[in-house]
Amino acid sequence: MVELRCLLDKVSHLLEALAGVSVMDRHVQHSQAMFHIDIRNEAVARRLQYLCTAANVELTPPMRSIDRRGLQAEVIRRFSILACYRPFDSVEFGYLQLLGIHLVWHLHGVGVLSPDAADKLLRHWRAAEVGVRGSGGT
Repeated sequence: MVELRCLLDKVSHLLEALAGVSVMDRHVQHSQAMFHIDIRNEAVARRLQYLCTAANVELTPPMRSIDRRGLQAEVIRRFSILACYRPFDSVEFGYLQLLGIHLVWHLHGVGVLSPDAADKLLRHWRAAEVGVRGSGGT
């Protein structure tokens, strides 16, 4: 349970590293982790929906259900993320762990995480690293 709490902390911090996202609450129930988050603009909400879809995690309400006028820059909307943390294959914490991995890749890609910080998390989760390693070639 300690490792699960640590993962919840890490995913919460990664979510909050997205510009315009605040984690309001998080909890676990059965084999699901739930995050209640506030998002301040549509672009970030759409990016997070993409990341959740890539990790096979549910973001509600889905962006397609929100009126275009419903998420302006000055409007804060509440969303929920539901991620199963049952293990599968070599993924110890299931889709919750996959969400963390996708968040790390994204945050590194936009310059929020350094290669070293990203790779430290990715190594721990046995995921593809972002840092460039010497290939021994030219």
